[in-house]
Amino acid sequence: MKKLFGLIMISMMLLTTLGFAATTFIDSSLIKVDLAKYTPYPAEGGKFVTVYITASNAGNQPVKNIIFILEPKYPFTLPDNDSYRNYASITGLDSVNLEYRLLVDKNAPNSTSEIVLKYYTSDNIMQEKKMIITVIEGEKDKTAALKALLVDAKPTPYPYGTTKLTVDVANTGDGTAYHTIVAAESGIASIKRSEVFVGNLAPDEFDSVDFEMRFLNATKGEYPINITMIYKDADGKEFAESSQVYVTLITAQEAALLNRTETSIWMIIIYIIVILIVLRAILYPFVKWFIKPFRKKKKSVE
Repeated sequence: MKKLFGLIMISMMLLTTLGFAATTFIDSSLIKVDLAKYTPYPAEGGKFVTVYITASNAGNQPVKNIIFILEPKYPFTLPDNDSYRNYASITGLDSVNLEYRLLVDKNAPNSTSEIVLKYYTSDNIMQEKKMIITVIEGEKDKTAALKALLVDAKPTPYPYGTTKLTVDVANTGDGTAYHTIVAAESGIASIKRSEVFVGNLAPDEFDSVDFEMRFLNATKGEYPINITMIYKDADGKEFAESSQVYVTLITAQEAALLNRTETSIWMIIIYIIVILIVLRAILYPFVKWFIKPFRKKKKSVE
């Protein structure tokens, strides 16, 4: 009798264990996950998309302790890291609706992209469902594009000479360059003030900057001057663009001859002006004396 009772107890324990195992196995297999919809459709780069997922219990008995974890992939992110959902029970033939708000990367191309929902129950057997979302390109950020253009270098550069280099910085892009700084660098000259603050440059706008340069002893030829433009966009992100302008270095003898020629022309102009002033001062009394009698005769005739 005792043996029979013992066999019955063992059988009941085995049945209970097998029943629990079967229930645990059934739990995870009964959950069916589907992407219900997402809005807007299609998702757009740089904007949010709301994803609605349905998780259904396909069986007749409750499924306990369901945990859902959403894993977005590029170009999607969860701004608040709000990926975790937990339900104590999903009753038989019932369902729950999961809602996630995702941000689409602003530089996302036209594509179909994937999100993954992982879920498991008390059996700790992880399952996952991959879902596809269509993405279209959003409006691209407006960006600045700065270029440096040589305007002038006066006087013409020569070894140990001082020159004022004038450069135009133009914004050829469709965005504004904020807090722009222009810097010059040269291997054959020292620069008195190598950085100049320009400020904001709107699209199709330009500004001129001057650099006072003293050239070192170098041979005659053409040399590059490196111009670096540092600025920020509307989001405060910093950019740096570089251009090169070229100056022609002449010899000191050529510079002396050029400067003497230029001085001579100016001196001639000054001499002519002085001569005209002196002639006017000398001749004015004579001209006045000469025409005075004629004025009197005309008055007497009248």
